[in-house]
Amino acid sequence: MAKRQTEKRAGRRFPLKLPVVVKFLENGPYEVTGHTCDVSAAGAFLYVNSGITGISEGVSIDFVMTLPSEITLANPIRVQCSGKVVRVHQEEDKQGVAVAINQYDFMRLIRDTVELLLQAVIVPGNRTFEGRLVEAVALPWFEIIQLLGNDPALAFQIEPRKWEEIIAGAYKAAGFDEVTLTSRSGDFGRDVIAVKRGIGTIRIIDQVKAYRPGHLVTANDVRALLGVLEADKASKGFLTTTSDFAPKLVNDILLRPFMPARLELVNGKALLARLTELAIKKRVT
Repeated sequence: MAKRQTEKRAGRRFPLKLPVVVKFLENGPYEVTGHTCDVSAAGAFLYVNSGITGISEGVSIDFVMTLPSEITLANPIRVQCSGKVVRVHQEEDKQGVAVAINQYDFMRLIRDTVELLLQAVIVPGNRTFEGRLVEAVALPWFEIIQLLGNDPALAFQIEPRKWEEIIAGAYKAAGFDEVTLTSRSGDFGRDVIAVKRGIGTIRIIDQVKAYRPGHLVTANDVRALLGVLEADKASKGFLTTTSDFAPKLVNDILLRPFMPARLELVNGKALLARLTELAIKKRVT
């Protein structure tokens, strides 16, 4: 059996046997199936059937490989690659094809993510005068949190109402007895209301600000929440943001006496950490 030649490599290669669909573009496009032997950011080595003709150095090639969940830690991803054959290696029952990749297409990944973000993350219950009760979290709630763990920047692509649903789901997953997702308008500064009953009753209100990086929550924003907290007579208020808070806000003389007993600030980093921890615990139980 012939041995594969040693070649100069632009980057580290990973031994991955992944199914591929290969399209050769010379002399009329035609497709064959095969699998990868190893993959890097700059190229791949593929195996296809030995009966395929017309494969030679310099031939343009497209191929699609599927990255499984074990690699992506999320949904499988289909990656379309374009490049040129740089070497052909003949073996007894198959041909090895070394490909220099010059373009990737992750549209399937983008499409899958968009479709996921459109799905419901909570199971809605009855409507009350304050909003819609949350009965449970749905499977996409876990999947979105997993995606956020892999790519925190995704947080800034999620629209504000979806963030309110995600956080409402978090309270339900944490074991609160009654969680309400308030209406889009007329919520009186309360996006989520969570109630826990025991020896006494604890009522939490959460105001969610889905801000982009650099858009900071100000001291005036937090002071406004204090007014909402007082009017609602809630036990505690949270102000949750995907971004961060203005510098020195925690030292504000009007706010400091209330933190953290009656008022708690959760920035984007802390939010992701809490959601990830909660999702892991919920799956285990």
